[in-house]
Amino acid sequence: PEPAAAPAEAVESAAAAAPEESTRAAAPVEARRLEQHFVYNALNTIAALMRTDPGRARELLLGFADLNRVADRPEGTPGTLGDELTAVRAYLQLEQARFGPRLQVEMVVDEGLHALPMAPRRVLDAVRAMVQQRIEPRRGGGTVTVTVERAGAGCVVRVGERDGDGRDSEPTVVPTG
Repeated sequence: PEPAAAPAEAVESAAAAAPEESTRAAAPVEARRLEQHFVYNALNTIAALMRTDPGRARELLLGFADLNRVADRPEGTPGTLGDELTAVRAYLQLEQARFGPRLQVEMVVDEGLHALPMAPRRVLDAVRAMVQQRIEPRRGGGTVTVTVERAGAGCVVRVGERDGDGRDSEPTVVPTG
């Protein structure tokens, strides 16, 4: 059985998900949490696969753990592009399991860039926004594109989308510092 389709929401302010927590002083911790609705969707998707495809369910569960590690990393904590791309892949795998053929993914990453320093959640937030705002509302879905290219000593990360008719949007350039 396919999991019920619901809006995909990943990293959001916890105040939106849990108003009673919005009065706490620890706002930076709350802002890092995965949005509750996304967590429920992810767990329901994994549960739906437990009987029909346990190997895929296990893979998604491990990816969900990777995604949580990145989402819980405090702002300013050093990370790498590799860490960020691991979280992005995990997020997209969960959403692909939910959306089925409506969500395709193309990732092209120049070799040797995974060790570059990267602020947490920058690429993840851009990908999540692309899925929520451009892919999900479209009946036919689309393709999320992530391109990482060397630029001097660093890199340029672009997140875009292509609709079902093959038209590309103008990609978002993600700040890497």
